[in-house]
Amino acid sequence: LLNHQKAEGNFIYARNIILDETEDDDNQVRQAGALWGISSLNRDRPTDSTRNAVVRGLDFFHRCTKPLRLGHSAPVYPGGDVVKSGTVALVCLSITELWRGQEAYLTDLARGLYDTWLTTYLEYLRAMEMENGSWGKEYFTASGERLAMSSPYYDGECLLAYCRAARYMGRTELVP
Repeated sequence: LLNHQKAEGNFIYARNIILDETEDDDNQVRQAGALWGISSLNRDRPTDSTRNAVVRGLDFFHRCTKPLRLGHSAPVYPGGDVVKSGTVALVCLSITELWRGQEAYLTDLARGLYDTWLTTYLEYLRAMEMENGSWGKEYFTASGERLAMSSPYYDGECLLAYCRAARYMGRTELVP
């Protein structure tokens, strides 16, 4: 993953190993999942390379963040107009893992910045909660509408993001 992170902070999504070419295909949730993978590695075995990769990846998603008609902000992946709850949850998990793995390295300013980003993204996820305990799968920026259909994958990612933020970052308001 470290060798396939682009300068912008996202990752090369696919490579044709026979032709040794990158492919243009992309997936915002898998991009956020790759970032979470690097964040988890950095938590357990931090190096300058892993730390810089996580920071660069989080910065990528922060630069994509836009205010939404929903009244919250979330990353709108380049080239699209859909915010996927799984993407936001995986970015939350990445922030939590960076926080856990780099407490000694984060300045007060950096802690405040990542705490603010986490709050912003968790507020988006809370707005996407549905009465049945699931999360709306997608939010369409053009229409300002939430798709009131869940995804078991995204539900698991959202629930895990809540649990880890509550446990490791004191976000006890997420427990209920």
